Amino acid sequence: LNAYFAYGVCVARAMSYDLALTTVLMQGIVFALLTLCGASNFIQRVMPHNLKHAITVGIGLFQAFIGFRMTGLVVPNTETLVTLG
Repeated sequence: LNAYFAYGVCVARAMSYDLALTTVLMQGIVFALLTLCGASNFIQRVMPHNLKHAITVGIGLFQAFIGFRMTGLVVPNTETLVTLG
């Protein structure tokens, strides 16, 4: 989620970094509260294993895509959204 805020919110939506970092701080506080009250364990127990794996893969692909964009391996394209750079 932090990568989403750094890339998707600050860059794509032109939000200031201090506001985005404040949002990340609030996210951390919410997650800490969920952990302290035991809600995170409940969510992990009821979530199917395939969904857990799919989320992990999706996050990894998102991070790889950001790396590919930053290194110039892929560039924007109007017809296919991205193409090899």
